[in-house]
Amino acid sequence: MENKPMQDKLAIVTGGVGGIGRAISTRLSRAAVSGFMGPVVDTPMQEVEDVLKVNLTSIFHLSKLVLLKMIENGYGRIINISSVAPRVTPRNSATYNMSKAAVNALTKTLSREVASYGITVNAIAPGLVMTERILKSRIPGMADKSGISPEEYLQRSTEGTDTHRLTRDEDVAELVTFLASKASQNITGEIVNVAGGF
Repeated sequence: MENKPMQDKLAIVTGGVGGIGRAISTRLSRAAVSGFMGPVVDTPMQEVEDVLKVNLTSIFHLSKLVLLKMIENGYGRIINISSVAPRVTPRNSATYNMSKAAVNALTKTLSREVASYGITVNAIAPGLVMTERILKSRIPGMADKSGISPEEYLQRSTEGTDTHRLTRDEDVAELVTFLASKASQNITGEIVNVAGGF
């Protein structure tokens, strides 16, 4: 791996349904699952364990891995990708909702533990992010569960925001860029919504 200026200083340690994912330094990859969509009483326990493993436990492990080097450097940025789900708590999504609520709690706890080392820890909470994966797989599934067409589901989702548009990758990427910079040095422990006012 070539030496990059942000190497060992930045870790994005979780994924979001929008395809913005887990990374160390500046390399991004996807890492999140929505899990079983249905009532709690019908949710298999294995499904709960699987969702927590991907959406929460992986963040915890990766945070531990990157923190030693960040502490040694006296500087670092950890940016978790959460979701608006813990705030709006959509029904039939208990595993996803609770996994992202736990990401928020971990973000706040970790920020208090490492702030004195020059490390900030924040989370970004996007709404529905328009990616190819969301359009092809998630929207049709959610529309079907709602008993409406994918087009109507998208229209309702868009109308539910103050900006009358859904979140785009670039919206989240711009915030990641800011939170990864020195300009954000006094911002830590925050859960920042990027959902058009949803």
